[in-house]
Parts: sequence; C-alpha cells; structure tokens
Amino acid sequence: MIRKSRLTALLLGVGALCFALLVFFGQPAAQEKAAKEKAAPEFTYVGVAKCKGGHSTKKSGAQYKIWSSKKHSHAFETLKTAESDSIAKAKGIEGPAAEAPECLACHVTAYGEPAEAREASLTQEEGVSCESCHGPGSVYRKMKPMKQLYAGEIEPASVGLTVIDEKVCAGCHNEKSPTYKPIKYEEALAQIAHPVPPRDK
Repeated sequence: MIRKSRLTALLLGVGALCFALLVFFGQPAAQEKAAKEKAAPEFTYVGVAKCKGGHSTKKSGAQYKIWSSKKHSHAFETLKTAESDSIAKAKGIEGPAAEAPECLACHVTAYGEPAEAREASLTQEEGVSCESCHGPGSVYRKMKPMKQLYAGEIEPASVGLTVIDEKVCAGCHNEKSPTYKPIKYEEALAQIAHPVPPRDK
C-alpha cells in the first residue's frame, strides 16, 4: 500500500513537472508568435506590376498608360542624372543622389517602410507609382474590395486606400525639396489626372 502511494505521488510529481516545463518553454514561443503577428503589417506595397493589369485598358480609364507618361514614373531615374548629383552635393549630401536616403524618400515608392511592408514585386525603378499616392495596395487591388469601394460599402482606409488630398502631395512637394516650387494643388492634380470612368450598373 505504501509502495502504491509512493508510486502515485511520484507519477503526480512527474506529471506536474512536465506540465510546468510545457508552460515555461511554451510561453516564449507563444509570445514570439504574438509579437510576429502584431508586427506584421496589415497592408503591404505590391508594386506597379500588380496594379497595371486592371488599369491598362481604355474601358478602365488607362490609368497605367497615363501614369507611365508622366514625371512621377521616372522619379527614380531622375536621381541618376549628373544634375541630380550636383543638386545633392550642393545640399551637402555625400555620394550619388540615387543612393541618398534624403532623395530616395520622395523619389521611390515606400522608401523607408519596413521590409515586411514591401513585397518583392515592388521596385525602386518604378519611381513614384500608384501606391505612393494611393497607399499600399495588397488588399484594395483585389476585385471584391474594389467593387465594395465602388459601391460605397466600405471605407477606403479599411483596405489601405488613401484618399488623395493636398496633404498627400505636400508630403514630398514641400520646402524640404531642393527643387521645390510652390504649386497650385488643383492645377497640379489636373496635370496628373487619371480618372476612373463610371462603372456600368
């Protein structure tokens, strides 16, 4: 009887120890998982290649064609010129303008955003593309959210879409730019306009 009691106590002790070890070693893994989930961005930048498919036809408004003919699409290439290097040097920036964070911040889409917020399909070469103004497109680029946005069923911010206003443009078009010239917002907007035609009901 005494042996049985000791065996039961021993088994209970081993069970309690195993449980304690599981809890102790399981906590960091659970905490690490929670931290990763918390750190993961809700919306990511996907790049112009993933945007142009639905914005290339005449029926859709040919926004991609309009954008690619404007200066924003060549913003990164502009930094590779001798003139840009000269401007950067005059501002005390060491090295090529195309490598300077001060320049890349406004000449490259999502520059400075954490790596996990930028998908591999996003490139520096696209310059100031769709998502520079409209926000990270990983969610709103899909058909269902796009239809919901069109129908007014969801708020743009809920899918990462930025509503364009003067503040968005002023994020780069301001006195920090070494080539800044005051712009009239409405006129400037008209120059880069790429409207979306109304959809058939």
